[in-house]
Amino acid sequence: MITFSVRFKVRSLELDAIVTASDHHEKFKVELVTGEPHPIRLIRSADGNWKIKHPGLRNLTEHEFILLEKTIDDHLNTL
Repeated sequence: MITFSVRFKVRSLELDAIVTASDHHEKFKVELVTGEPHPIRLIRSADGNWKIKHPGLRNLTEHEFILLEKTIDDHLNTL
């Protein structure tokens, strides 16, 4: 399990989040640094396809989830 921070854009805001990756980087918990309850939970398959297990309380669009997933992938590629 690894934990790292990311910044991603939601409409006109840039949000900071703490990401916890587990199960060989296939499961992700995304917690906003504002401390909101019910974090975003994402699953990434071995072939790189993403699935939203729980969207959290923020009302993110599909495009914003894709940006978040790309931000996580970009960070993992730097490891």
